[in-house]
Amino acid sequence: MNRWVEPGGRFRAWPLYALCFLAAAAQGMLLPVLALLLERQGLSAAANGLHATFLYAGILVAAPLSERLVRRWGYRPVLAAGGGLMAGTLFFYPLWASPALWMALRFLSGVGAEILHYAAHLWLTIRAPADKRGRIVSLYGMAYGLGFGVGPLALPLLSLGEWVPFGVAAVLLVAALAAVWTNPPERPPSVTERRAERSLSLYARTWRLAYLALLPPALFGWMEATLTSLFPVYGARVGLAEAWISFSLSAFTVSSLVLQLPLAMAGDRWGRARLLPLLIAAGAFLFFLMPVAGRGVPLLVTMAVAGALVGSIYTLGLAYAADLLPKSLLPTANALGSIGFSVASIAGPNLGGLAMSHLHPSALFWVIGVPFAGYVALAWWSHGGRRARRMSDPRLSFALKGVREHDSSHSCP
Repeated sequence: MNRWVEPGGRFRAWPLYALCFLAAAAQGMLLPVLALLLERQGLSAAANGLHATFLYAGILVAAPLSERLVRRWGYRPVLAAGGGLMAGTLFFYPLWASPALWMALRFLSGVGAEILHYAAHLWLTIRAPADKRGRIVSLYGMAYGLGFGVGPLALPLLSLGEWVPFGVAAVLLVAALAAVWTNPPERPPSVTERRAERSLSLYARTWRLAYLALLPPALFGWMEATLTSLFPVYGARVGLAEAWISFSLSAFTVSSLVLQLPLAMAGDRWGRARLLPLLIAAGAFLFFLMPVAGRGVPLLVTMAVAGALVGSIYTLGLAYAADLLPKSLLPTANALGSIGFSVASIAGPNLGGLAMSHLHPSALFWVIGVPFAGYVALAWWSHGGRRARRMSDPRLSFALKGVREHDSSHSCP
């Protein structure tokens, strides 16, 4: 799983995993470090939260651009651009203690992170053999989760100087980029269609063929951002101790990593089309159950089980897209997945906050559970009809056949 020998040279997966881990650690470090530094400057909690959304805004802006960059320049230059942008912004944070400047730097950090993760994830997905795709992509997800979890541990480095956590993260990112450069220069398979049809129609065709695979990344962003942002508010309003709030969120995050690889292997064996609706249905049930669980150990266990079951739907969704689509459409699919994730990450906390303010604190879980239940209903309704519609459209079938024949020359042996 670590390497595949190709006509273009020896491809190594570990530098991409290492780069993902370090980039995620830099992101995970930025959130608490900047929050603490802004708090020291007297910024309110609301303004602090709004400040953090500029990272997601950068991800949203960069998502459609990443596809064009990778198609034109290939993986390595785009990885260098994204990692270089992240490392560069990290050096500037400690130079000027300005919230306005940090807001701009957060935006640029989001752009760099999205470009980097897009290119690395796509490279692994296209390179991976079909029978191992799920586990290979899940290892990338695990590297991201571990890095994001390790990032906050850099907080004590502030005692050595404000520049220390930023400088350490930047230097490690540059070292990981150097390791990635040992892989052969490659780019994704091209799309054999007229340039005038490449923009909107390409997105529409990809969505039509793989919407069931592209919705889980959006659901994951909706769940992650809403739960992380508002669960402390829910806990405070229902009388949870701060320690239990912290334990519950940590249980959700840590347990999401435990089943990443087993669920990916189950998807490789039994099919992601079957597995994803089952996991999301279980997640919907558990989110609706959380207000009933009350507090303490029952809530902690419910959060842990929910995290274990739905913590991998992002990577499973993109792996499912690779099952449904020819390789030449995977860059577009990854871009759509990133756009959905970003939009949902911004919209979820806002809608959840409104629901909690005007309805009840438990509305937090309703806001998360209802879209999950909606996906299950959509999957049940469209599972048979989507395949029938694809087969009944001779033009689409002919086009896909031609694209897949074109892709076969780029596939792994």
